[in-house]
Amino acid sequence: MAKRTDTSDNSKWVKEPEVIEIELRQSRFPSTSFVLMKSLKLNITGAVTGYKYTWDGAGSVVDVDNRDVPAIMNRAVRKTSCCGTVPTPYFVMLG
Repeated sequence: MAKRTDTSDNSKWVKEPEVIEIELRQSRFPSTSFVLMKSLKLNITGAVTGYKYTWDGAGSVVDVDNRDVPAIMNRAVRKTSCCGTVPTPYFVMLG
């Protein structure tokens, strides 16, 4: 809320500006977007930064710090599929 202070002549009031503090979750970083292709909720902690990345289901897009991309890519493909032939990707990497 704005505060008012008295001026020296006591006839005018001066409005002090409000101070708004914003806490950022993380600093700006070069990032890569990943789209989850599976119908599941997935939480991964970045191996380098420790940031928590959460995909809420198929089609969810999350920006991943480029320092964590190699670790995310290691988790990007399920090693076996239901038929045992072709690995199934978890993600599609955007630009």
